[in-house]
Amino acid sequence: MLENISALNVVLKVLKRGVYRMGLMRVIYKIMPSEPGEAIINSILSDIKSLSQNMGIKLHDSKTEPIAFGLYSLKILISLPEEDDKLLNQFESQLKEIKGVESIEVVGMTRA
Repeated sequence: MLENISALNVVLKVLKRGVYRMGLMRVIYKIMPSEPGEAIINSILSDIKSLSQNMGIKLHDSKTEPIAFGLYSLKILISLPEEDDKLLNQFESQLKEIKGVESIEVVGMTRA
């Protein structure tokens, strides 16, 4: 009985110190703008940075890729707690609402 209480106390101390970390999920999105040009990509990226910061999602990287005739796609890498499916759904729905976003596609998803 004392061993169980002792083990529980250790777990509680670890949780209080913030040593425990939830698993992270990393997601790569490919975002297509509604019109060609780098200006729209820069505007979308700026909105994504503020959106991710407001939602507590970490934006790790972004990359612009030329498609054809001045049309670019934007790829972003984000991470968020894997236990929070609602947060991912909210983020995706708000991504679609950003001015200039034609479509979004999940290119990759992994556990970090």
